[in-house]
Amino acid sequence: MRRFLIMIIPVILLIHCDYSTITEDYNPDYQPELSVYSLISTDGSDEFVIVERTRLINEYDSLNVGNFTIIDDAEVLIINETDTCRFTFYKKSPSDTVPDESYLYKGMYLDLNNEFQAIPGKTYQLIVTTSDGKKVTGSTTVPGIPNITNPSAFSVIQKKTIKANTIEWDNASNAIGYSGEFFIRIKGLDEQINIMEDVFVYDSFFKLNGIDDFLLLNDIVPLIDTATVKIYALDQNSYDYASKTTLASMVGADLKLLYGGIGAFGSYSVDSVKVILE
Repeated sequence: MRRFLIMIIPVILLIHCDYSTITEDYNPDYQPELSVYSLISTDGSDEFVIVERTRLINEYDSLNVGNFTIIDDAEVLIINETDTCRFTFYKKSPSDTVPDESYLYKGMYLDLNNEFQAIPGKTYQLIVTTSDGKKVTGSTTVPGIPNITNPSAFSVIQKKTIKANTIEWDNASNAIGYSGEFFIRIKGLDEQINIMEDVFVYDSFFKLNGIDDFLLLNDIVPLIDTATVKIYALDQNSYDYASKTTLASMVGADLKLLYGGIGAFGSYSVDSVKVILE
């Protein structure tokens, strides 16, 4: 009898269900937060500030490819004890019809006057103030330069045994982690190509076994015989951000590294040496 009741109850529920369409306005009880991501570096390769708001769970705009979350009228300052530099909103105009979701096309704040220079050991403050008075602040202390000791400048590296080479450096002050890159160049092109995946080194040195040596070992394109090894020394903020998963980095999860919003204001320093490929 009990089994029969258990079986019959779902049938009764189905009979009394109303399958007519009901339209409801969904108003999630969630206030968007300010999301700010900024990096500064000693070699000027990364000096930008991204200011946007978080997206509602049911919010999407395919026409703007995510641009509608960008805040373009904030006041953005990076300061230290003696200098103040204002960053200006910049948005690159796409030259073709292919949608580009990078922040260069969405828009970011840049040092358009080339006035800013991150100095190792100095502490900088980021101050972002939106037009409605909201403020986000953060600070970072730029790590010292991680002096590369191996390979030495213009030493020879054999292409066939490149993965056996070890990169070594003097540890930098204020650095929490390190990342390495290996750049090659194609003849006739100024752009460098990084052929090594990002490597985080928690203790010390690492081998170049993460290199994709396909271009080196196959005569697909003519290469210049010099390459560049780079080591990046990361501060606590940039290390915390970069060590998150891709999804966490995208949505700002667990990145309470700022006051007044989510995201990160980080810094890193760079050392590089050129080597000869044979």
